[in-house]
Amino acid sequence: MTDQYASFFKCLSAPSRNRIVQMLAQQGELSVEDLSSRVGLKEPTVSRHLQLLALHGIVRFRPAHPVRYYALNEGFVAEKVAEFLESIGVATDGSRSNAGPESSATRRNPSPPGASKEKRDTARASSPRQGRANKGA
Repeated sequence: MTDQYASFFKCLSAPSRNRIVQMLAQQGELSVEDLSSRVGLKEPTVSRHLQLLALHGIVRFRPAHPVRYYALNEGFVAEKVAEFLESIGVATDGSRSNAGPESSATRRNPSPPGASKEKRDTARASSPRQGRANKGA
């Protein structure tokens, strides 16, 4: 199950594919030619990226001879992200479920997200690392 998520997110992690996905999310259905001019890549490169995105279900296409129009498969992407979040114990409504392991961010920063900036700054100032950095200055 985790390999499926790793493959999905790896496909989205390439900066060029990420730009293509963002463009499709903003503009809707676009052809390879349109995408190429908007993201600044050559058409064969955009076409290859779209093939990989389609293979993972991230985009879908509509043939309109001689052109194919691509669109973001929003429902699939939302479903896949929600499944992943549930698999690591994060409820899709944004709250944490009790089932998942504690995140490394929570372990490193025990203060709640709503903690005041003043409290965080005070904690940083008393940190031993911070003190050593200031002594050398």
